[in-house]
Amino acid sequence: MVYCLLSWQFGREEIIMSQKIGTLRLALTFAGCFLGAGYVSGQELWQYFGAFGARGLLGLVLAVALLGGTGVLLLRLSARTGIETMDALIVRADIPWLRTVVGVLTAVLLFGVVCIMAAGIGALGEQMLGLPVWLGAAIACVLIAAAAYFGLGGMVSVFTVAVPCMIVAALVIAGIRLHRTGLTAAAFAAGDTNPMLGNWATSAVNYAAYNFFATVGILAPLTRHLKKPGTAVWGTVLGCVLLLAVALGVLAALAVSPESVGAQLPMLDLACRLGTAGVVYAVLLFLGMFGTSVSSLVAVLTYAGQKSARLAGHRTALLLVLTAAAFAGSLFGFGDLIGIVYPVYGYLGMAAMLLVAEHAVHARRAGNHCTATGD
Repeated sequence: MVYCLLSWQFGREEIIMSQKIGTLRLALTFAGCFLGAGYVSGQELWQYFGAFGARGLLGLVLAVALLGGTGVLLLRLSARTGIETMDALIVRADIPWLRTVVGVLTAVLLFGVVCIMAAGIGALGEQMLGLPVWLGAAIACVLIAAAAYFGLGGMVSVFTVAVPCMIVAALVIAGIRLHRTGLTAAAFAAGDTNPMLGNWATSAVNYAAYNFFATVGILAPLTRHLKKPGTAVWGTVLGCVLLLAVALGVLAALAVSPESVGAQLPMLDLACRLGTAGVVYAVLLFLGMFGTSVSSLVAVLTYAGQKSARLAGHRTALLLVLTAAAFAGSLFGFGDLIGIVYPVYGYLGMAAMLLVAEHAVHARRAGNHCTATGD
């Protein structure tokens, strides 16, 4: 969700350029909406898919297929209606309070991401430096608040470079591990699963739904910049292939590394077991988590300021309150937060997916009616 978060904070011009978007560029942007620090840490992927064993791989394919299908549906809906704002795409009727609810829920999700990333940095400090998790999270929150206060947007943009590097590093580490140990079907054994996710199919739909909910705001504005209508389909398909490749690499590596699965940051634990690669991966994870958390926090502050003049006038006080709340939330732990926040938004996201589908059907019928009547 890195690029999605940054788009809300810094404006579309940071991501959407004046030139037309081709298949490859759309694929990278689409995949970039989902490939973040949580994804390549291994925790998110293992909870949603790896814990279900071999059936979890079917769930992964189903989740990516749903993301691809709803992604194309969204792009075509935006093209047909000319609507680019998230709340208006999800809520077809002009109901201000309901659209405000959508915006508030998104802001709460972004705040949840701050808590998750702070907890992740705390877990990183424990794994790499032996720091108490609470101390690492506290230091992270102070740094996040400072960056948000001084408006270091350019710095956060630089940190997003860490995400592509993490993807490459994750694939290299997975490749080394698999080369050393080999891979058999027996490796994909089911383990402890999150009761909030139910079975592998429910988990897959939940995963696709929460990611869809979080990325509507960045995918929709891309429509008017696509080179041709077919770009939406082929760019999304290629993006799905990239998502699958990274996820399969991470899951396969963890499947043959049961000693790493129990760690808060499984892929970091695996990288550390391979030698100095752990230090490199730790730095990249820190940059990715820090950049995501700062962009999320500033996005929440910006949204609050837009909705309330009083909050806008007390930005520093609001920042301090949010930072303290984020620290308190981070104490629940990286893995537990992922296991609670993302599933909750997954179920909310299912409603968002259905509403967008209903909007698309209505728009298509309205378009066909206009064509038939010559309007």
